[in-house]
Amino acid sequence: APQRRTMVVTCPTCRQNHEHNDCGLVVYLESECPVCLSKTSPTIALPCGHSICKSDFERIGGVMRGTGGQQQQQQQQENNSNSDNDSDDQTTTTERYNRLRRLIEGHRQQQRERNERRREELEEAMALHISRQRERN
Repeated sequence: APQRRTMVVTCPTCRQNHEHNDCGLVVYLESECPVCLSKTSPTIALPCGHSICKSDFERIGGVMRGTGGQQQQQQQQENNSNSDNDSDDQTTTTERYNRLRRLIEGHRQQQRERNERRREELEEAMALHISRQRERN
């Protein structure tokens, strides 16, 4: 089982600061991010069942805090208290979702292009192998 570490996070769904087990965010130290395929950053399992590495999570506007994140936590709390209505919160959530969607779509496009190149290289290698086998016979 992956090694777990308790961290304080601002949940992108409920926007509250919690230890990961209070709101469903779980941090795995050694797991592959499905977005960037990195194993170098801790992976966060979100309450919805999706997971994303800490780097991508922060890139789309999620906030993670471990030790030493007091200033960032105070700033986030001030930002949350300055939101006067739910439409602002909804806009922010929509913006985060759209950033994540674009990030994932870009990654998927890169994966498709890499897979296509690999397929073409494999076909060329197989054709070369077959032609050499025919020459030997």
